[in-house]
Amino acid sequence: MYQIEGLGFIAHPNCASRSIRKALEKRGAIKYGHHHRFDLEVIERCEHVFCVLRNPFDIILSWYHRTQAGPGCMTFEDWVPYVLHGGEPRHFEGPGKLFYGFEHCDWWCKFENLQRDFDTVMRSAGLKTVGLNHIGKTKNKPKDYRPSYNQRTRTLIEHEYAEQLEMGCYVF
Repeated sequence: MYQIEGLGFIAHPNCASRSIRKALEKRGAIKYGHHHRFDLEVIERCEHVFCVLRNPFDIILSWYHRTQAGPGCMTFEDWVPYVLHGGEPRHFEGPGKLFYGFEHCDWWCKFENLQRDFDTVMRSAGLKTVGLNHIGKTKNKPKDYRPSYNQRTRTLIEHEYAEQLEMGCYVF
């Protein structure tokens, strides 16, 4: 979690968190605890809090390509139910908890409109905008996530992330 002049940022994995962290650090942001965790005491001290929302279908595929794609690894079809049911506790806070802390956020940036939405958040918080660099792009991930999913994996994601799909107006 990061804070700069009353603005808090909850960093979610694979949601441009390193890009935003670097931009906020250039402006003097303070890091509290682990990069991908949030601190309720810090949130309560913030005037506003934001995070990034990314299409769950896209983020899950990105995560797979970061951690599992390659010889000897699980297939995407096997990995999706595994990870959704606690197979990656280091990153997931339990089923449906890829995006944590939304209930504390005043704003969220959509990953797909990141720079525009980030600029809006910064201006709304009374801060100068700053350009974002693309850091940590997932290699070998298809641009279109749809062909990677079958009916089973699609249904699992739709069920586990129904709230985030609705919040972001995401459809398969």
